[in-house]
Amino acid sequence: MKYTAPLMAVALTSALVTTPAFATSETKTITIPKATVAAAFNTALQGTQIRLDNYGGKEPKKKKSTNKYEVSWLSQESYVRLPGGQTYKFDIPEQSTKVGKLSRYLRHYVSDMNSQSIQVGAHGAALDLTLHFESQGREIKGKCIKKIGKNWSPCKNKLDRDMQLDNAWVKVHLTPVAYKGGISFSPLSAQSVDFKADLKVLTKLCSIANNLCKNIGNAIYNKIRSTVRQQIAQRLSSSALRTAVATQVKSKLKQIAPNGKITKITSQGSNFLVTVTYPVPIDGKTVSIKSFKVKKAKQSMRCPGKVEFSATVHAKHRHGISGKVWLEYLTPSKGTSKKQNWSMGGKGAGSATSTLAQTWQGKGNKYLPGKTRLVVQWKGSNGKTYTQKSKPVNFERRCLPGVTDRFSINNGAGTPPSRPVQIAPFAIKNPEKAAPQ
Repeated sequence: MKYTAPLMAVALTSALVTTPAFATSETKTITIPKATVAAAFNTALQGTQIRLDNYGGKEPKKKKSTNKYEVSWLSQESYVRLPGGQTYKFDIPEQSTKVGKLSRYLRHYVSDMNSQSIQVGAHGAALDLTLHFESQGREIKGKCIKKIGKNWSPCKNKLDRDMQLDNAWVKVHLTPVAYKGGISFSPLSAQSVDFKADLKVLTKLCSIANNLCKNIGNAIYNKIRSTVRQQIAQRLSSSALRTAVATQVKSKLKQIAPNGKITKITSQGSNFLVTVTYPVPIDGKTVSIKSFKVKKAKQSMRCPGKVEFSATVHAKHRHGISGKVWLEYLTPSKGTSKKQNWSMGGKGAGSATSTLAQTWQGKGNKYLPGKTRLVVQWKGSNGKTYTQKSKPVNFERRCLPGVTDRFSINNGAGTPPSRPVQIAPFAIKNPEKAAPQ
């Protein structure tokens, strides 16, 4: 008696879906205080800096080639620096104001204004990021140029034209959103950013020309405010920063396990309600062989013929589980069938039963014993391959003398189908071309 490499018959005899049902992920809603989320944002955004400076400082000198003054103190040194160290320079225009009918212009510049602290706090359904600037010296430098003949040169009088910007701060309105599995903030617009400061124009010039000073001060303030709002909104909206914030904020929230994926965040009073999905792992205990038995333990048959087995496989959850299945022959000779693809369709935990068959051929008119077991293999979510074998089943077959019926079992067809056979929830696909192991 010898065995041939069997062809598997696929016939779903029964299917059972049990409760409770759950998919490949579990969803939980976690309540987290807004102060906790704000603290996590505060840590993630540390290192954000703003520098406002377009003042060169040095007095203009005459060019030897032209014997003319360069009548500008402009030197662009402003920037936004992100927590990762990325630095983006930007320009602040100089403020040039004509003085009456005289051939004179006042020019004002921002000098060495640097943010020195950062704080994130909860504000309604959102978070506010506030950067405070240092208040040292006079932040607005005023200069004067006059025209003599056709040439411009610095004014010689020593009249004080400087101004101060005290208590300056930038406030960024952040809307928390679920982003790339963590919590970050929505892209910003200029309207999400505000700049404020107390402008002081306490110079002798202002006692002489009060309205002029106010107009200059307002013009300078508005230029700074407009530029800062645009630059902050643009730079903080970068995908790289928002991704980094999402990762860091999630890592700081101890209520959320590392493998959790945040999918939604909403505001409720003093808390945020955070929706988190956790993957249900596929491991060595996810799949089990519930039963494997031969349909007829003892039978006379035409040879070659088929020996049918009923296999019931159970899965804790079915969506996303797939692998290989085959029969392993133990007697009268050892061998294996070709491996076939299998998958569990549908949702939830459950069991499903399918019919598998091996071919038996031989000669003689007496019962011969056989022993076969089922092997199921699947891929775990951790990348490992798991294998489970059933207990061997014993059977006997007798080939009727002089009667043969050569056939192959391929779902009732003479040749294998071109597409994989899928019978949910436990489906065995067509044999692979690879040789049996």
